[in-house]
Amino acid sequence: MSSEETLVEKKTKVLIKLRGYKVLNKEEIKNAISYNIKMKDKRIGAIVVSEETEPRAREINEKRKSLGLSPLPIVTVKMVLSEDHYPISSTRIWFEEIDREGHLL
Repeated sequence: MSSEETLVEKKTKVLIKLRGYKVLNKEEIKNAISYNIKMKDKRIGAIVVSEETEPRAREINEKRKSLGLSPLPIVTVKMVLSEDHYPISSTRIWFEEIDREGHLL
């Protein structure tokens, strides 16, 4: 594990490995998103992303256009910070680092 990883990232990787899932690096995630079969799924109504991942949503829409599909609306959600100024996330809540309102436990 990289020394730059947060405690949440470390715990998440351990949990994922314990459950038998593969941990993907950023490049693998990018490739999976780029060629994901769900991109062709006409039932998808929107792409919900954080400000950080909004550029990927635009890339997905470009790929959809190239496949003859209409672009999806992009809903960009601003991350809400907890008391320690890190984003509130379900992972952090699940690991009981914070509560649903972002208060440290």
